Amino acid sequence: HDFRTCSSTSFCRRARTVSEGSTAKIEYHVTEFSSAADRVTAKLVSELDRDHPLLLTVRTYHGGAFRVTIDELQSPRPRFQASQALVDGLETTLVLPTIEESSTSVKLQSSSRTLVITF
Repeated sequence: HDFRTCSSTSFCRRARTVSEGSTAKIEYHVTEFSSAADRVTAKLVSELDRDHPLLLTVRTYHGGAFRVTIDELQSPRPRFQASQALVDGLETTLVLPTIEESSTSVKLQSSSRTLVITF
């Protein structure tokens, strides 16, 4: 397997600039939001690192399961996909959630589960 270490990932190297024990927070803000038939995505930007935005992706599955991933928007290498960690057949059971948008949040409803993303 091709496992990466902190020294080989730019996201980790940039996050290491915050010293251990520091109370400093790295905050990200939603600058773009979109929804499609099988996913909701949002572009996340940090004031500390505007040149490296992140992409938040939420997929909704039958039974009320949500899968949330955060990737670098322009990563030089593709992100490792841990498909073995998913329940068998999960990738084929995507459903369209009910989506309610406001100026400060997005609410996704699937079966009896709710996910709220606040920005």
